[in-house]
Amino acid sequence: MMDTANRKRMRCLALILLWSLSVGTAFAGSFEGLTPGVSTRGEVYQTLGSPLKKTRNARKCWFDPAPFEGKRIQAKFFDSGILRTLTLEPGQAYSLAQYEAWLGLGKPDREEVQDGRQFHYYDSRGVALVQEGLAVDAPVAYFWHYDTGINKLHKRWEAIRKDCTKARKQDDCDAMERAWRSGRREFPKIAAFINHQIYWLMTCVGRPGSDRSELLALAEKAIALNPADTEFINLGWIYYSLYEDWPKALSAFSEVNLEANPEIHYFLGDCLEKTGGPAREIRKHYRDCAEKDPDSKWGKKARQRLARM
Repeated sequence: MMDTANRKRMRCLALILLWSLSVGTAFAGSFEGLTPGVSTRGEVYQTLGSPLKKTRNARKCWFDPAPFEGKRIQAKFFDSGILRTLTLEPGQAYSLAQYEAWLGLGKPDREEVQDGRQFHYYDSRGVALVQEGLAVDAPVAYFWHYDTGINKLHKRWEAIRKDCTKARKQDDCDAMERAWRSGRREFPKIAAFINHQIYWLMTCVGRPGSDRSELLALAEKAIALNPADTEFINLGWIYYSLYEDWPKALSAFSEVNLEANPEIHYFLGDCLEKTGGPAREIRKHYRDCAEKDPDSKWGKKARQRLARM
């Protein structure tokens, strides 16, 4: 009967071999169907679960490695919500030669040494192996997947995003429409261009009640691609201002990082007040908005609400 140590070793090896089957010669390495430069934040969350921890801007997220018998699974994202790199640290370390043989990597395209670690990059396979230590036989501590061709695409979608932002600042509805249409056509998996379309619909086309279902569908599609602050704020605002559905607005706004978006405290307080929520919690949200975003429209409204409570 296999003991616990051997069972874990076999599971760890299975993880590495599973990953090796999904590494193609012409594509970035992928894991569980997740591919840098292709997969969205929504797809990563759906596959790996909600992050255990993330940075303030959520560009870097850590996930539960237990289902994969690992020590660490970390994802880095572009601002667009597209996966940039995926790092995995198996539960057991193996040699560089073992990895190269298992994964059919051949020799690295480039190498470097940083902070006492050896980094080996296999650009044609979108794989990097990291040895913990400078010895030739130092074990591989972790590895990650990347896409060497993603920078050109990143520059392109950043250029279109800047066109969208410039048009918004200039209130140029025609330019705004051209930009978001171009973005959605070239990059259908990037939620930012859906967000710009929502803004254009609400400010340039108008927002009659008959159109609110279109806005809601767009907001939900954006969240499916990139469940991040801007997308949840848009969804919350649509429920808040167009549907007056306070529970659903509250649910959407509750997903927002309040440290980065203190004005959302006002909407949380207002939705709680409208749904009969706890007075202490309502006051706390108004107070946090007034203190952390004092000069904004919502900070001033929060002070007014506090004064009458």
